[in-house]
Amino acid sequence: LGGRSIWDMDVGELSEFALEVFMTYDEDGNGRLDRHEFKRVLGSTALELTKGEIREIMAETDADEDGYVDYAEFLPLMIELIGALKSGPRARRNREKAEGAVKEDVSLLFVKGLGKEELDEMLRDIFAECDTDGSGALDPTEFERALRDANVGLNNKEINLLLSEADANQDGLIEYSEFAPVCFDVLVERAKNKQLENEALQSVDGITKMLVETFRAADPEGSGRLHFSDVKACLAYVTESQEVNLSRSQLVCVAAEAEISPYDGTVRYLLFATVAAEIMHSMIDFDAQRRRAEATTALAHGADDLTGVGRFRALDKEQIEAVMLEAFADADVDGSG
Repeated sequence: LGGRSIWDMDVGELSEFALEVFMTYDEDGNGRLDRHEFKRVLGSTALELTKGEIREIMAETDADEDGYVDYAEFLPLMIELIGALKSGPRARRNREKAEGAVKEDVSLLFVKGLGKEELDEMLRDIFAECDTDGSGALDPTEFERALRDANVGLNNKEINLLLSEADANQDGLIEYSEFAPVCFDVLVERAKNKQLENEALQSVDGITKMLVETFRAADPEGSGRLHFSDVKACLAYVTESQEVNLSRSQLVCVAAEAEISPYDGTVRYLLFATVAAEIMHSMIDFDAQRRRAEATTALAHGADDLTGVGRFRALDKEQIEAVMLEAFADADVDGSG
């Protein structure tokens, strides 16, 4: 479509794009995708899908359970994936904006709330506590321990980078004058995360509350962290319990926005809950989703078989567009476009 971004396509262009994708990956030209071809389509989305997730999405998409995905089954998935992939970046931008605002507020609170002398005294107490050998300077081991104890989610690379930046005279040791600004930034980051987590706990949004409750139930020790695999299991539980009507492919897109610690593979789930809830809100409309699914199924199994790829192959571009626009109009039961 002339290099036009899928995010900017209208309904007609999107239907044409979906058909092009389908026919591109339909390597044998039989009008349906086998497991191998379907896997290649999912691989093109840049989602890091496990073999199990691919199997589940395939099973969910293959409505007639014949082991293949025809175009009538493929189109709803394609539209769903595009919508889901659009939701993530938008939620990410909102998260970064919110974090920036909170971080600025926290920084001002530290500076204005404590006062210069009190802040300096607090930083010196932290320095003395970290200086376990009483040498008056922190060696790399003491500095790393101090940052890890702060529990702000820094990985080894980030800690080494901070060590390099903090060690201004490059003597391998961190003196107080070098330690103070780094410590201040870490304290601000920790306070920012704590405030955002408290906001998640106090949220009145239904989906956020449901996610927080589910995540906390999976964290009996109250660590505030869950392994990424447990986060995905919680998301699946929420859907399986019918609290939120999302498909497997949509859940994968939600999970993809979790910030995973490269140090231990965990996620600060309270921070993730608000982001996940925003993405879910953008994906779901319970009644419209149900009616859209019914309309799409009716189209897929209509007597005229207008959505069959075999029929498309015999049509020219204008005829295909006309058929797809009619199909979209019928399936768009809430008129949302």
